[in-house]
Amino acid sequence: MYGLIHRVYRLIDDFSLFLYKETGTELHIEKRDGKINFPCRISEIKDGYEVFQNGDFFAHNQYDRYALFRFEVDIPMSTKGEELFLRIATNQDGHNMIKPQALLYVDDEALQGLDVNHTYVNVTKYAGQRKIFYVYGFNGRAVKTPYGAFTDLNTETGVKVFFSLQTRDVESADLYYNLKTAYDHLAFLAEGSMEYQKILYSLSDTLSLLDLREPNSNAYYESVKKANVFIKEALYSQSYEGNGEIPPTRIPFRLRCSHRHFHEPFYKHTTKSRPSLFCL
Repeated sequence: MYGLIHRVYRLIDDFSLFLYKETGTELHIEKRDGKINFPCRISEIKDGYEVFQNGDFFAHNQYDRYALFRFEVDIPMSTKGEELFLRIATNQDGHNMIKPQALLYVDDEALQGLDVNHTYVNVTKYAGQRKIFYVYGFNGRAVKTPYGAFTDLNTETGVKVFFSLQTRDVESADLYYNLKTAYDHLAFLAEGSMEYQKILYSLSDTLSLLDLREPNSNAYYESVKKANVFIKEALYSQSYEGNGEIPPTRIPFRLRCSHRHFHEPFYKHTTKSRPSLFCL
C-alpha cells in the first residue's frame, strides 16, 4: 500500500501538468513602479509606465517594492468544453507568507488576489471582448523567517514575473478535482481502515484508465471521460452499492477553494478586502 499511495500521488501530479495550454496570445505589458494611493480608479493612472518584457525581473536586487502592470488583450472566443484563464506567476514557490502577492483588476474592478500558490484567473466570461487588465504587485520581503527555505523568499534567483493567456479543458479539470479531493481526504483516515482502502484503490483504478502518452490527443480526451465516469460512480455516486467486500464510501464534501487572501502588505494600501476565488 505504501508504494501505491506514492504511485497515485505521482500520477495525479503528472496529470495536473496537462490541464492548461497556452493560446500563444502575445501580451504587450507596461509597468509603473511605486505604491498606489488608494482609494483611486486604477484606469485613471496614466503616467510613469514603461515597457516590461514578459518574464523579466520585478525589481533587480530590490525587495519590498510595489508596481502596477498594465496590458490590453483581445480575449479569444472559447471553444466548447474549454475555459480561458490568465496566468500571472513568478519564479517563486512555497509558502506565500512574505513572497510576491498581487491584486488583479479588469478595467476598474478588483477581480482576484494572487500569490505564489494562486496564479490562475478564469476570464472565460470576457471571451470575445477587448479588456484592459491591471496587476498591482508586491515582490516580497527579503527577511529570514523561523520556518526556513519553504517560506523564505529566494533572493538568489530574484523575482521574475510571467503573464500568459491559457485554455483549460473542462472535463480534465473536473477529473483532476475528483482525484485530488479524494486523495486529500485520505489524510483524515486511518491507513488500515476499509474506507481508506476503498478510496485508494478507486484512485488507482481511475488513474489506470488514463492515457497520458499523447496529451491533448483524441485518445487522451477519451480516456479522461472514461476515467471521470468511473471515479464519479465509484466515489461520488449515490447509487454505488459497493462490491460486497468493502462497504461503499461516500466522500461527503468537495474542497472549496475560497478564502480571503489579500495579505497584510495590501491591507495598508487598499480600502477593502474580498474573497479570492481561484480555479487551478
